[in-house]
Amino acid sequence: MGPDLEWYRQSRLSPAVQVGDLLCVAGCTGVEAAAGAARAQMHRAYEEIAEVLHAAGASWDDVVSMTTSHGHFRRDIQAMIEIHREFISEEAFPAWTAVGVTELYEPEAIVEISVVAARPSPVGSADTAQ
Repeated sequence: MGPDLEWYRQSRLSPAVQVGDLLCVAGCTGVEAAAGAARAQMHRAYEEIAEVLHAAGASWDDVVSMTTSHGHFRRDIQAMIEIHREFISEEAFPAWTAVGVTELYEPEAIVEISVVAARPSPVGSADTAQ
């Protein structure tokens, strides 16, 4: 179950936008996996990012930068690092900024992940990946 594209359209947002060789992927929370279950949400958020990347012709191997926002940073960061290792195995590893926050857009969300991937834009294509 990937991002709710109708929600993105109604909100006038995109799950991802490609500008030149950079693909910017909007935040994914994995909240539908299990409200309150930190590990399940974090794992699902990584899967959602993978789905958006795949739809744009990219993968986690193309990710050069990621930002994660955590509702319970100290409690969850070790589990996040373990899950991160499941999805990121090849060097060069992405630059990662992890921050603790007091709230996320979805009240049940524990984490939100956004990434930037480097990949050549397809010849003759528009700069938006949706």
